[in-house]
Amino acid sequence: MGNMIHAGSNEQHEEKATCHDTMNGDAKWCAQCNGHFFLCTEPVIAEIAIRARVKVLADELPGVTFGYVGNFERWGDDRSFCIFLPHPGRVGTYGDSVSLGQLWQLPGALDKWDGLADAARRQYNDGSIRCA
Repeated sequence: MGNMIHAGSNEQHEEKATCHDTMNGDAKWCAQCNGHFFLCTEPVIAEIAIRARVKVLADELPGVTFGYVGNFERWGDDRSFCIFLPHPGRVGTYGDSVSLGQLWQLPGALDKWDGLADAARRQYNDGSIRCA
């Protein structure tokens, strides 16, 4: 049926079992290993790559995380993915993030990674409370 990547890991293997759709149109259930997986679509592969790059960036900029604002529900996906910067002692604002766009835009964000990482570094270093 095709390649798959298991949720929460980079493990990949050939799908050999019959699977059924879950709420996420890209997610399926693998009877072979009894776990959820995501079809290897370009946006999902880009999300996995960006998550790994943000982890590396967090080594340089402690407190930086990857995430999203919005919801993924049965009637649609309105999530906007971001690199979130720390904001100790106060509620975060949009200025505490670098926007990566919606899921379908993540391959483009991956192509522009160097510029996005530089923007995160600038915003991180401009906030003196983050560096304290």
